[in-house]
Amino acid sequence: TVIGFSEYSKAAPGEAIDDALDYFLLLCEIRSREELALEFPKFPSNSDGLVMGINSGIKVLTHKSAADQIDLRLDKWYSSQLSNADLVRLEMIFPDSTFGAIRRLIDGPTDWIKPRAQALRSNIFVLNSTGGAPDFSSPADRIVIGGQLLGRGFTLPNLVTYVLVPSQDKATMDVLQQRARFLGYREQFITWMRIWMLTPTVQSYRQLEKAEDAFREACRRLQEHRLGLDALEPYMVLAGNHNPA
Repeated sequence: TVIGFSEYSKAAPGEAIDDALDYFLLLCEIRSREELALEFPKFPSNSDGLVMGINSGIKVLTHKSAADQIDLRLDKWYSSQLSNADLVRLEMIFPDSTFGAIRRLIDGPTDWIKPRAQALRSNIFVLNSTGGAPDFSSPADRIVIGGQLLGRGFTLPNLVTYVLVPSQDKATMDVLQQRARFLGYREQFITWMRIWMLTPTVQSYRQLEKAEDAFREACRRLQEHRLGLDALEPYMVLAGNHNPA
């Protein structure tokens, strides 16, 4: 599920990060509880932790801003400052028919919230020129923030939540494709995956998908009729206003 946010609101990226974190925190708790994990079985099958990714832009300052936003939201969870309105928003994010169980988790005993928030706070990693990637082969759930590395095909294992903050208006076609590669192969648990990005970026990826589907179908037909690759030229199209590399 891809969730678009407004390009006209300065607060929209921060709200997207908040929603993504709320969703991710609850997903981590669900997966850790055997009775809930059995009720919702489509999670990564390995024992490694879940991952949330945030592409906040190429500047170190934007990485710090995103990390501060995460820290502030975790503090609200830790100190029970979230309002009912904050949690109602989650109903629109979780898969259909699952929110009843999620609501029971939120309304039940809350002794799990502080350790969960604290654990996530201890596992926030910033990927830039001075930072290295975390060890993903461990049971710890983690939040990864970056820009260039996350925007050039760096695939995050067990990724279930992703926020793409920067505008993609000036991205060339190949960059747009590379920035979709963070998904990797998630078919097993794609029901739980949530991606936040600017609404124009959503439109660009939809156009890219249509162009790619048409191109694959053209390849199939040309192969069936044993025609040469020159016949593919009319099917080579660009997604929206994005230029070739």
